[in-house]
Amino acid sequence: MKEAYVHCVFDEEYIHYDGRSITGVISLGLGEAYFPSMYWNDFIDVLLGWWSDALLKMYEGSESRDCLFMDGSYHFKLRKQPDDRLLELSMYSDQRLMADPCWVLKEDLRGSLMEVINNLVRYIKRKGWDYDVSGWNRLLGALREV
Repeated sequence: MKEAYVHCVFDEEYIHYDGRSITGVISLGLGEAYFPSMYWNDFIDVLLGWWSDALLKMYEGSESRDCLFMDGSYHFKLRKQPDDRLLELSMYSDQRLMADPCWVLKEDLRGSLMEVINNLVRYIKRKGWDYDVSGWNRLLGALREV
């Protein structure tokens, strides 16, 4: 199994707020590859919450967690490794493994999620949207504490 640098891809240029949900481009970057694709459009606010909760559960000792995308049948799975700094990451479509699993550093994923959430909160404030960011601030606090 190979090690890969993991990061969340988020592009402000494609964000849309309909008064309830925030959609836009979000994907998982693994080295130079993107999952499900580089310009995947989905519910950013929902996914960041789900993925952050899953990562926090991994820090608390969970054996594995699924991280879903809302649109399509894609998800990635995080699995605990003997080296507590690492997670096995597997990508799926229609319950089929899309590529060989890889190892990622928990800290890389945590840092990337925090960066994207911070960027999203700043963007919401800059746009003056009527969107409650208090949940994001609590989530950022929890991610900082692990």
